[in-house]
Amino acid sequence: MNDRFPITLDMFDPDDIYDSSILESFPREEASIELFDENCMFLAGLIKRSRPRTLLEVGVSAGGSSALMLHVLEKLGFESELVSVDLQDRWFHNPKYPTGWAAKKLHPDKKNWRLYTGKFLPEIIEDLNLEFDFCFLDTAHAVPGEILDYLVVLPFMREGGVVALHDTALYFFNDHSLQGFCHPASS
Repeated sequence: MNDRFPITLDMFDPDDIYDSSILESFPREEASIELFDENCMFLAGLIKRSRPRTLLEVGVSAGGSSALMLHVLEKLGFESELVSVDLQDRWFHNPKYPTGWAAKKLHPDKKNWRLYTGKFLPEIIEDLNLEFDFCFLDTAHAVPGEILDYLVVLPFMREGGVVALHDTALYFFNDHSLQGFCHPASS
């Protein structure tokens, strides 16, 4: 166990960490979330368990995971701040939509969510002037990209903080294996 990051997976009860109740009221299709149900439940459970005050999301896309995290924070009654960062200004599935469009649609008046687009994380992380309790990295979808983002984030993590990575080996999939995985926006 690392003294700086004392949380390990063996400390989590699977019934607690995979919180299916979160998905009961989450508008999955409308959020265009690019996470499997198990990923959503795991992310929700990590937030529930770690009770973060400041969250960092790196890699936004449509904003499905942003919407999920905002939903979880609201449902649990946490007064936490979510900061989301994406290099792209436009959604890669359909450039007529801005990055984060789904989260903006589902949470239009969220005062606890800040979205930064058009810049690499290292360009802005110091200017945020925050320490994070929780970080969700979902950017390059391949190593070493996710590891490099992790190294950028690490000095800005609070002691005991949680870092979750998603899609570190997406290049193993072909186009057909992703069918049903992504939920593009309907016109």
